[in-house]
Order: sequence, then structure tokens, then C-alpha cells
Amino acid sequence: MTAAGLLAVGRPSCSGGGKHLSVFFAEWVGEIHIVGENDRKPNGDWPGRDGARSLAKILAEKLGRPVKWTLPPDDVKDVREWLTAEARGDTLWPQRGEELAALLMSNATPVKLPVKSGDSSSTQARRKIIVDTEEFRVNSEAAAALAEESELYSRG
Repeated sequence: MTAAGLLAVGRPSCSGGGKHLSVFFAEWVGEIHIVGENDRKPNGDWPGRDGARSLAKILAEKLGRPVKWTLPPDDVKDVREWLTAEARGDTLWPQRGEELAALLMSNATPVKLPVKSGDSSSTQARRKIIVDTEEFRVNSEAAAALAEESELYSRG
């Protein structure tokens, strides 16, 4: 998408990273569109669509503003496949990006935020850890902060 002149942030999974992305986008004033994948399974599961919806909802709640989700055109799995299709071989990359952006935006679905009474802030304060020579305290505070992260990936 960046090769086509579009601003884009990739993510390694269709279902994670919402809390971290909300920090990343906290100062962003433009629209946010989450693009899933056309990866519907024979049993009806659709991880790309469901992940895009879920992430858009998480970001909308954490940022306190509308976020939209969308999918690439039906004939392709993802935006990379659409951008690199042979049918667009003669089209310059910036023009491909403009065309793709128009397609994605025309099909985008906004996530509506529920109105919360008395809630003036949708973002949590970040924990501050002073790093100095008190290694035990620094490690203890870091471990406590990580233990509070619901979206932290752990293995083994």
C-alpha cells in the first residue's frame, strides 16, 4: 500500500494489537480504516473480516472516535493481490493507490461508539517506570506492568 502512495500500518495478526495501535494512533487526526482479508473458510469462518471488525471496534472505543473497517474487492484475497494483479500492469502505482483507496472507502463500514455518561476520556494513562541502577525495582515494576497487558503475546 505504501508503494501505491497510501499510508498504511501492517499487523502480524487479524485479531491482535488493538491496545498498541491505539497508542500509535492517539495523535492521528485523519480517518482510520481497518482492511481485513477475503479469507472466508469453507465452514463459514471469516478470520480477516471478523478481525477487521473487532480491531475497528477496539480502536474506536480506545480512541473515542469512529473507525471504519472494510475488505478488498471480492475477486482478491488482500490489497497486495489487488495492487499487483496483471490487469493493472499498465497503471502507475500512485494511480493504483488512488483507485484502491476509492474502492476501500466506498465499502467501509463505520463502528459506532456507544455514548458513555460521565466518560470524558477513552484512553488510559501509561505506566511510568524510572529506569536507573535499582535493577530489582525496575524489573519488578516492568513485570507488574506487563502482567496487566491483556493483549500481550506470551508463549511457552
